[in-house]
Amino acid sequence: MEIRKIGEKTILISTSKAKVVIWQNGVDLKKYEPDIILSGKFEGAFSINTPGEYETKEVWVLSMPMDVNEFDKNNIYVITADEIRIAFLGAGVKELTKKQIEKVGIIDVIICNLEGDLKLQLKNISEIDPQVLIPIGDSKEQLESISKELGIKAVEETKKYKLNYDEFQKDDYQLKLIKFID
Repeated sequence: MEIRKIGEKTILISTSKAKVVIWQNGVDLKKYEPDIILSGKFEGAFSINTPGEYETKEVWVLSMPMDVNEFDKNNIYVITADEIRIAFLGAGVKELTKKQIEKVGIIDVIICNLEGDLKLQLKNISEIDPQVLIPIGDSKEQLESISKELGIKAVEETKKYKLNYDEFQKDDYQLKLIKFID
């Protein structure tokens, strides 16, 4: 599996069977040919814009609102593919309830939009307890603050983050922060 940033706030996840795009802004997706798109539409792609559980091309997606009274850009998506679980938290940060955290379950990688209330987002990240954190919409100051608050020792800078199931099977791990570079 590979994760990369293809726009300021757009992420492409390439699994063994599909390309999944988390679309947060106007990126031209034609050259990426996504199979699945979260929070947007693209001709020929399976679009997920409403709450529910979905499965296509060996990718399972749980889509739920951050706030039970609204469903828009403030979504939580949980993507399971290649035995890896990825969560995406949108920009409209609300404190996750215990029920939402239970439904999200064990997460290997969390991708989060850092616009909005950073303290609430950090609390949600801590509650979910991923092994890898990929922030988007971040600034140098936010990365420093996140690293300090979450006790992250090193930031890995990369154009593409390649991951596999085996790296998440360790009992002892330290949270790793991935910063995409252009």
